[in-house]
Amino acid sequence: MIHIKRHARSSGVSVRINTAGQIVVSAPPYLPLFFIRRSVDSSIDTIRTMLAKSPGRPVYKDGMKIGQTRTLHLQSAGKYSSQITTNSIRVTTPESIESKSTQEYISDTVKKQLRKDARVYLEARLHILAKRGDFRYERVRLTNASTRWGSCSTSG
Repeated sequence: MIHIKRHARSSGVSVRINTAGQIVVSAPPYLPLFFIRRSVDSSIDTIRTMLAKSPGRPVYKDGMKIGQTRTLHLQSAGKYSSQITTNSIRVTTPESIESKSTQEYISDTVKKQLRKDARVYLEARLHILAKRGDFRYERVRLTNASTRWGSCSTSG
């Protein structure tokens, strides 16, 4: 399936493979759909090559290393639940560990924990750098930005 996204800032048609392995086509809002289809059709070989090279989503398995300090422990029983410790992420699921819904639940749990870990690390590191560089900051904000990696302002 191909997802078409219209962006006012797009100046032409671009094709990418997202982290879920889906084809995403970005195009300006004024570009007719037949032109987008023609562009995709003419690039089908390139798209197939991109799909073949795309790693897609990781498949989470019991005993897998998550980040630098945690190990993933998976169990099929009961209902969806997760437990986080300093050394492990334990996930219990009612379905097979290989099922799509279970893999999505595990992925969400892992991302949420890695985001928390990143916040703790970055806040501590920023505090050290602020002292060393003699500057101050108001807050740290983590987002899912894909184009604007960081920003600064005088108001924080």
